[in-house]
Amino acid sequence: MEVYNHRVLTQFILIIYAIFLLIHSSIQDSTKSATNIPRYSFKEYSYVALPKYETYFQEFQSACKQNPSCQLLEGVDRLNCIRECISPSCYIELYQGDKLEVGEIDVRFESFKGCFIQRGIRRG
Repeated sequence: MEVYNHRVLTQFILIIYAIFLLIHSSIQDSTKSATNIPRYSFKEYSYVALPKYETYFQEFQSACKQNPSCQLLEGVDRLNCIRECISPSCYIELYQGDKLEVGEIDVRFESFKGCFIQRGIRRG
């Protein structure tokens, strides 16, 4: 009877060990695939949403929304046009090589506003 219990216990331990190895292997694979995800990089400008900066940006944005060239466009094409109108140099730096696409989450927008504010302050 003891030999039978010993075999059952040994089999149980082997099964637990196999499960442990599968889980460990799965965790390592997911960690490797997460580190292999390409990172999206772009020039980053700091931006602090102070009321005066927000107002300054909104004034330019409102004017650019009225731009006849932008009014003819729709969706993301219109948004790209408005951003280029707000600050051509910041647009070129942050968007020209990789324009916004339909459904894209714009992770560059805060940097765009930071660029706009930094360059606008230097002008005035």
